[in-house]
Order: sequence, then structure tokens, then C-alpha cells
Amino acid sequence: MRVWIMLFLAVIVMPVAFAENTGHITLLAVSEATQLGSTADLYLKIQDGRGGVYIETAPLTKLDTQLSTRFAQQIGCKFIDKECSNTDFFYTIRSEATIIGGPSAGAAISILTVAMLDNLEINQSVAVTGTINVGGLIGPVAGIIGKIEAAKNAGLTKVLIPKGTRYEIEPEHTYNELLRDYNASYYRYNNETGFYEVDAYEYGKFIGIDVKEVATLQEAVYEITGVLYDADDSEIEPEEWYVQTMEDVAKNLCNRNYELVEELNTINSTLQEELINSTIRAENATANDMFYVAASTCFGGNIRLKYLLLNGIELNETSEMIDNINASTTILQEEIDSKKLQTITDLQTYLVVNERLEEARQTLAEIMLKKAMNNSEE
Repeated sequence: MRVWIMLFLAVIVMPVAFAENTGHITLLAVSEATQLGSTADLYLKIQDGRGGVYIETAPLTKLDTQLSTRFAQQIGCKFIDKECSNTDFFYTIRSEATIIGGPSAGAAISILTVAMLDNLEINQSVAVTGTINVGGLIGPVAGIIGKIEAAKNAGLTKVLIPKGTRYEIEPEHTYNELLRDYNASYYRYNNETGFYEVDAYEYGKFIGIDVKEVATLQEAVYEITGVLYDADDSEIEPEEWYVQTMEDVAKNLCNRNYELVEELNTINSTLQEELINSTIRAENATANDMFYVAASTCFGGNIRLKYLLLNGIELNETSEMIDNINASTTILQEEIDSKKLQTITDLQTYLVVNERLEEARQTLAEIMLKKAMNNSEE
């Protein structure tokens, strides 16, 4: 338990002024609400120790950021076959808002770890976004176009994105005027899906920044440091359990999507068309074994549908709904508390679910308080 606790302790004694042996890399992020991009700074200082991994963030980030940092550090150590049990790692994230999600910063964290351990110089005009996975594979993330914009606004010249994410489906809603012109050179029409897609490469050229896909940590380290490490050339296939898990998650979320559509009897034609397009997008992703994309699409659609359903209920119906949600959170809490945690992934999942349950309880408490205040005024 002590090992896990170390991960969440802020480094109170860490000096504000970073020492010369502190490394830096720029992080890219997007706002969950608006998909507007922004940047943050990631610093790493290493010193002799006992294998501790510490992270300090300002402002505070979610728990998954802390767990993802530990995982990315381990991937970095393994990549260069470095024994890190006698080294302490001090990571610091500085951002203007609580927008940095741990998984999407994984690749950058691993790269900075490798660079510091092997004393490599990082090209500060290059940024990378992507998850980091077993085998050094860089995984997909959302908000690619928004992150490219953020990099350009920060004065960077190059952005590395996960392989397979060059084309991003047209946003349903956007604050970016450039993305509303389907005749622009960076748009293409995908005959298979029936949607317009933004070409990240061409969009980057249009605004004046180089964009490149990378599949592995080896490629990303080379692009940022100029050092090419030997790599395992054998083809890496996702483990069967992972593919099956993602398929099950996508299936459950998309089935819920169909159920919510049936519940919603009245819906305007414009919104109905958007939801139909969203469903088609998810079905096409599933047909191409892109279960992560399908799950993400259905999840977003479910939130919008549920909002419409809740927006139409009468005030006197809310009491029963609040009671049902309270009961559901209690059942879920008991269920996850009974799970046996065996791996760092288990712990990460446990903490993230716990965080979501706490957010639900806090939201319900706020609703109940507002309802009580309204009743007292009547």
C-alpha cells in the first residue's frame, strides 16, 4: 500500500525554481466541453533514490493522471532497459486549467523519461500527444485538431500524433470557423462512412505547422531527440482479452444508445439527423474493428440523449429519480469495493470509477440543496 500512496503525495519540498538537470516537454490537451486546445508544461527531475514516482500538478488533475504517470515511467525505463529501482522521479505539470488527462499525456511522459535517463536533448519546438501502451505502442486520443491549433498558438513547429489518427471526423459542434468550410483543402469526403473528415496533415500545413503520425515510442523519441534506438521489428498484435473487452464495452454503450433513442419520442429533425449520423459512425467503426472509436461515439451520443430525456421531465418526478440514482451509486460502490486489486491497471480502474461515483454524489447533493431552497421559497 505504501508504494501506491507514494504516487499521490505532492512533492512539498520540491523547489519552485527548477534545477539545471530538470527536463521539459510541452503537453497538448483539449477542453472536454469545447474541444478547444491548450498547452501545459511537463517537467521531470531525477535523482538517486528508491524507485519513487512523484507527481505535482497545478492545478490539481484527476487521479488517472497520477496512475498514468507511473505507468508511462515504467514504459520509459523498460524501453532503454534501465533499472529504475534506485532512482526517484519527480514530475511536475503546470497548466492554466484542469484539462490534462493522464492517458493522453502518456507518450510525452515516456519520452521525457527516456531523455532524462539517457541525457538526451529534447527539441522544444516539437510536441506529442497519445497514450502509451505495453510494447511502447502509442495509442489514439481525441481532439487532434484542437491540439494542433494549441501547438501553433504556443509557437511550436511540429506535432506528433498517434498512427491512424490523421483523419478526424468533422466535429458536430465547433468554435473554429476554419472547420466550417467543407470546401477547404484540408477536408475530404469519406465514401465509406459518408462523412467529411479533416486531414490533420493538410490542416497543419494550412495554419503553418508540421504534423506527423508515429506508431511507437522509438519513432517518437527519434522525432523529438534525433536519437534512433534499436527496436523489436516483430509485429505486435493487441492481446485477445483487450480486443474482446473493448468490443464488449462498445456493444454495451451502443445498445444503450438504441434504448435511449426509443425512449425519446419527440425530437427535432436536425438533432435526429445528427444522432442518426452518430449511430452510422459507430456502426462503421465497429465493422472495421475500431471498437474504441465506436465506444467513444456512442458514449457521447448517450450523454446528449440522456440530457434531452431529463430536460423533459416534470419537477415532481425528480425525487424518485434522485432516490434511484443514490441507490445505484451505493450498489456500485459496494461492488467495486469488493473487487480484488492485483495490478496497477486494476488500481487505476478502481480509482477512476471511485472518482466518478464521488462526482455523482456531489452533483446529487447540489441538486437536493437547490430543490430544498426552492421549496422553502414557495
